[in-house]
Amino acid sequence: MKLLPDAARDLVKRIRDARLANPGKSDSSAPVVSENSPIAKGLDITVQATRFAVVTAFVAIALTIASIMAGGMVQTTMQYLSTLGFVLAWAATSAGIYSRSAQWLRDTCLKSVKWWAFVFVPVAVINLFQAAGQATGT
Repeated sequence: MKLLPDAARDLVKRIRDARLANPGKSDSSAPVVSENSPIAKGLDITVQATRFAVVTAFVAIALTIASIMAGGMVQTTMQYLSTLGFVLAWAATSAGIYSRSAQWLRDTCLKSVKWWAFVFVPVAVINLFQAAGQATGT
């Protein structure tokens, strides 16, 4: 507890140091990057993909929390939808942030469909057969 005030002051100092002094003025010692450079184009893709991944992950977390309160088939459906949200977030991270693909959204959708079709659909089918077997008593 005695170290908490010092840690808080240190954190505030680090945040203040991280801010730009004058965002409108350009520092002459900073490297200048033109809008047409590959770095600038890559940053635009990265920002868009990051926003998409954060939103889909947030929605998936919200669905997961809501599914805890639900029950039965509603809970199962919400859990599958939240899983789809996490898959979309990971695919956007892979295609848009790591690969910086110009068609990151298309690649995200294709990766999600592939992962969903080859991993989650077979699991769902197996679960359906098990549920049907339990319902019939076999």
